[in-house]
Amino acid sequence: MQLRSLTVTTPESVSAPIFTGHLVAAVPLGGTEKKRGAGGGHRHELLALGTVVSIGRPEWWDLRKVLQPTEGNASPLLRDLLTRYDLFLVQLVCSLTPQDKSTITSAEFSASLISSQDTSNAPVAHDLFPSNVSRSEERNVKMKLSPSLKFQKLEAGLGEIGLDMEYKVLIPEVTAFGLGEASFGWILTGSSQWPVVGVRCFYAVVKRLINRERISVAINLYADIETPRGLFRCALSKEVQQSLICHIG
Repeated sequence: MQLRSLTVTTPESVSAPIFTGHLVAAVPLGGTEKKRGAGGGHRHELLALGTVVSIGRPEWWDLRKVLQPTEGNASPLLRDLLTRYDLFLVQLVCSLTPQDKSTITSAEFSASLISSQDTSNAPVAHDLFPSNVSRSEERNVKMKLSPSLKFQKLEAGLGEIGLDMEYKVLIPEVTAFGLGEASFGWILTGSSQWPVVGVRCFYAVVKRLINRERISVAINLYADIETPRGLFRCALSKEVQQSLICHIG
């Protein structure tokens, strides 16, 4: 008897955005941008030089309910994890569209898990995908979750969840950070051959000691954008950041 399987589709677009709009050009990092007078003109012009982003509502799956592990269909390691922890597979998605002859040189997409529980029971990132990608292109990436609920590029077997994650392109230099922590994310670094543009999808296995409280997820994103006026670090406004809190569990 096998565990139940789970099919996860990597989206090609942000179908249910919780935010679509511009990043705010906050910090000039270099170049020829000149100071302008006080007032709204400077800010408005920098907004026009930014990038348009869409951030999707996180999708999530309760792995205990999906797997329904028993002694006959799951390894002792997997049964032990699902006995002691709440574990969720979380899918995060965003899209980035540079405008006005701008290029995104790098971007950081992050999530912070918020809970009223004490730190010993705080939710953390058990595993992240992609973790590290450097100068490569991968298509039709097929993943599984191992008995330790870690992402692996192998065929599914006993005690494992088969996942089918299809990427058109994994851009070079994707680096995950925050493994084992409540705040985690991915840094994307582009090049002339592989720009940071389009839909990007990320996965996390989130775990916490068992309780019935929902987990809040605060999403953030910033990007370094090269424009005809110079290089700027752009971010979501504080008002937008405060609105990008969703729930899982």
